[in-house]
Amino acid sequence: MPMEALRVPLYALPNQRLFSTAEDQWFKNCYPEQIASAREEDAPVTYIVKRPGFSDSQTTATAAGRALYAWPDGDAIYAVVGNKIFKDGSALSGTLDDATGRVDVTEIRGGTPRLVFRVSDKIWTVAADGTMTKMTDADIPTGLVPGIVNLDGFIFVMKGSTGEIFHTAVNDPSDWTATHKLTCQLEPDQGVALARHLNYIVAFNEWSTEFFFNAGNASGSVLDPVEGIAIRYGCANGKTVWSGENTIVWMAQGRSGGKSVMMFSGNDLKTLSTKPIERLIDEEANAGGNGIADAYGFGMRIAGHQLYILTLKNTAKTLVCDLRDGTWSEWSSFDGSTETYFTGIDYCNHDDQHFILDEDNGKVYRMDLDIHQDSTNDIKVEILTNKYDFLTTRPKFLYRLAIVGDVQATSSTVTIDWTDDDYNNYKTSRTVDMKNSFPRLVSLGSFIRRAFRLRHTANTPLRIEGLELGLYLGKYSEGDN
Repeated sequence: MPMEALRVPLYALPNQRLFSTAEDQWFKNCYPEQIASAREEDAPVTYIVKRPGFSDSQTTATAAGRALYAWPDGDAIYAVVGNKIFKDGSALSGTLDDATGRVDVTEIRGGTPRLVFRVSDKIWTVAADGTMTKMTDADIPTGLVPGIVNLDGFIFVMKGSTGEIFHTAVNDPSDWTATHKLTCQLEPDQGVALARHLNYIVAFNEWSTEFFFNAGNASGSVLDPVEGIAIRYGCANGKTVWSGENTIVWMAQGRSGGKSVMMFSGNDLKTLSTKPIERLIDEEANAGGNGIADAYGFGMRIAGHQLYILTLKNTAKTLVCDLRDGTWSEWSSFDGSTETYFTGIDYCNHDDQHFILDEDNGKVYRMDLDIHQDSTNDIKVEILTNKYDFLTTRPKFLYRLAIVGDVQATSSTVTIDWTDDDYNNYKTSRTVDMKNSFPRLVSLGSFIRRAFRLRHTANTPLRIEGLELGLYLGKYSEGDN
């Protein structure tokens, strides 16, 4: 019995049953993009779009990338790589106290403009002329957690073991006073990270999160608690906290167990992670190494998407959330021989261009939607669908499969294979070329339930709307009821 040609959208929320991304709906190195239909009565169309690639921009020393910051006063990009700070790719004349670990950066605009770096327990500044200075005040606290924040000209840091928040004199990162502090008190827990959200200082603790504002107190800390918005979710790892515009995102945890990705947007609290994403996070926590302590996160706004990028190093996965749409995908890096997690560790925007710092080699790359490789290496796009049975267990004969997507100017092959046994085995791969106006395959056999896998590595764009399937519906096998 012939069926009409069926248009099958490729987008659905990832729905892994356990910890594997090799089963059920999944996207790698691409993301969904919803476009409103030209006619109001039609549903929006969701495309799957290849992520932006990057090209070499600034080559620095081959060492661990630790922080990236665009500073208008210096009119340059500053990268912390190993134990050096680089300005537009040139090393400044100073050596940091250590060579590994994330570095946090903020800036002072009042008084003498300076960048301010938290390098483990040390505070460094960089002036617009490139002069590096290590702060030596004996009252600088030790045991600092991730985060360094400027609020109203005061520089704030947090001591983990006590949950105390310390601050400098206004516009002077060299001037610290031991009594200029305040202690978090919502829960008997330790500090994990410090960040800024809107006009608040946010203290992330193990099981709680507290907000403070500049009350202008004449003695002690200038901060007072904000009444009514402290929450009983803490932070699992301070390196996962990212603060951007009107949002702040982090890997949260509670005393009842489990971890999730949460976001404050304005004053609204929202859980971003889905159940399958939280299972992948739980897998990371139990994967050996340092567990969840090796994870880190950062954010970017690029190609019309505001993204939170969470890397789980022990399971070699980088999970990417579109904060506007709440959708998730995976990004990876490929060096020509080995594919692993996405090795970007930090991002900045300078002169309306996008830059990524590589954690592995310390290089600064320019990232753009018009770049379709990662520094001459392939971007391995993969789309894995759910199983389709079209609401019947009768056999289906697939006589044609077409990819509905953008026609490319040069050869842009997509490899297609499929599994009829719940992702255990795949049929021999076949290819179509998106350069053709009607890329299609014919004679694809029969199935009861089938999932498709699409892979793309060409140095071209890719935007796919869905699959169009031409089917015949067969009869039940003899003996079936």
